[in-house]
Amino acid sequence: MSSSSDKSAQNEMISHESNGQTQRVLDVNRAKTLIIGYGNPGRQDDGLGPEFVRRVDTDSWLDVVTQVNYQLTVEDAVDIANFERVIFVDAALGAARNGVDAGSGYSFSAVSSAVAQPFASHSLTPEGLMALSQTLFQASAVAYILAIDGYEFDQFEEKLSPAAERNLHEALCYCRHWLQAHPLEGRVEHA
Repeated sequence: MSSSSDKSAQNEMISHESNGQTQRVLDVNRAKTLIIGYGNPGRQDDGLGPEFVRRVDTDSWLDVVTQVNYQLTVEDAVDIANFERVIFVDAALGAARNGVDAGSGYSFSAVSSAVAQPFASHSLTPEGLMALSQTLFQASAVAYILAIDGYEFDQFEEKLSPAAERNLHEALCYCRHWLQAHPLEGRVEHA
């Protein structure tokens, strides 16, 4: 049997392996938002999602749990079921033309409800993953996609282009302010 102080210390920082990636959880009893950054850091700007998460972790954002994947997987549906809000972060081409802040190098938009999507483990979309989580685990999380414009994907190099780096900085600032302006206390929210 563990004491409440042991439990408190345990909840302050928990790390575990998932899909070969370490997840860091700060205060799991309070965290209601899951941020999933995905992409291949070895393909230049395709690493924008994982780099976003790395910087969130470095800055110790409050009340969020982060996860990094090369791609979305069916196992993510289990994790999603434990949160009230999910933000998917990925690199994109032309993201700034779709969604919030059309003059910047990113877009932020609500994930639309997906109708039945054919199952393929290598082509899961945020919409399909949310539908899977809802179907299998009765998940009721609201979800958003933060798509950050990338420009260089052709080389095998773990380095962001200067323009993608600027977009990443802007997207981090936007997301942090958005989360502060939209705390989860009840359940109803919209982008």
